[in-house]
Amino acid sequence: ELGKGAQGVVYLAQHKFTKLPIAVKVQTVRNAHDKEQLRAEFRLLSLLKHENIVTFYGAFYSEDEKLLTLLLEYMDFGCLSSAMSKLGKPNLPSDDQKTTLVQRPKGVETVLFLVSCPSLGALPEDVLSTVARHCLLGLEYLHSKEVVHRDIKPMNILLSKHRNVTTLTDFGMSLKKKPFSKEDPELGGTIEYMAPERLMDETYSYPSDIWSMGVVVSEAALGSHPVPNRSLYWDMCENRSIRGCCLEMLRAHKVSSELLEFAETCLESEVSKRPT
Repeated sequence: ELGKGAQGVVYLAQHKFTKLPIAVKVQTVRNAHDKEQLRAEFRLLSLLKHENIVTFYGAFYSEDEKLLTLLLEYMDFGCLSSAMSKLGKPNLPSDDQKTTLVQRPKGVETVLFLVSCPSLGALPEDVLSTVARHCLLGLEYLHSKEVVHRDIKPMNILLSKHRNVTTLTDFGMSLKKKPFSKEDPELGGTIEYMAPERLMDETYSYPSDIWSMGVVVSEAALGSHPVPNRSLYWDMCENRSIRGCCLEMLRAHKVSSELLEFAETCLESEVSKRPT
C-alpha cells in the first residue's frame, strides 16, 4: 500500500508482462456523481501525454464491488509532502525574527498562529526550483490543452528519484472547457490552495493554477503551509491580505530573491496580472 485517501487506496504492483512497477489507484464509487467524475478523470488522463503529467496505462470498473481502478505510472519518491519529510530541514525563524513579525500592526494573530505550526521540513532551494520548473512545464502543457487542474497541492505532485522528474497527478477536479465560469456546479479542489477568485465565486481560468503553485512553493520553502487554518485562509483571501503575509514569512526565513519574486508573481491577487 502506497497511500490512502478519503475515497480510495493506492497500491504498488508489477506489470505482468513488462515487470515494471505501476501504481494501482482503487477508488470507491459511492454514487452516479462519483462514477461520472472518475470516468471524466481517466478520459482526460488518456488524452494527456507529457513528461510532467503522470502516465496513464488503463482503467477498469467493477459494477459488483462499485470500484474503479486506475493503472498509473509509479513515482518512487512519493508526493511532495513526503519529500518534505524526507529531504526537508526545520526552517523556523529565529526568536528575533518572530518578534519582528508579531509586532507588525497587521496579521498579528496570523503570524502567531503560523510560527506555532509543526514543520514537515523546508526543501533545499535547488531541489525546490527543479520541482517548481517541472510542475510549471506540466501546467503549461495542461493549459495548452485548455485544461485547468483545479487541485494543485503537495499531495498531487509526485516525484521520481529514478527518473529525476516531477509529475502532476489526480485530475478528478480538472475541467476541460472554455471559458471557466462561476456557474460551474461545484467548488472542487482544496480550499487551502485555492485562488481568491475561486473562493469568491468569480470567473476563473488558468491563472488559478498558478496561484496554487505559489502557495505550494511557499509551503515547501517554509516547511509548512503559510496559512494552514482553512477559515483563516479563506478570510485572508477575501480581504486580499494573504499575499503580504506569505511574503513576510518568506522574507523572515531568508529565502533567495528569486524565490521571493516567484511567490510574489504567483500570488498576485489581480488575475489579469498573474501569469497563465
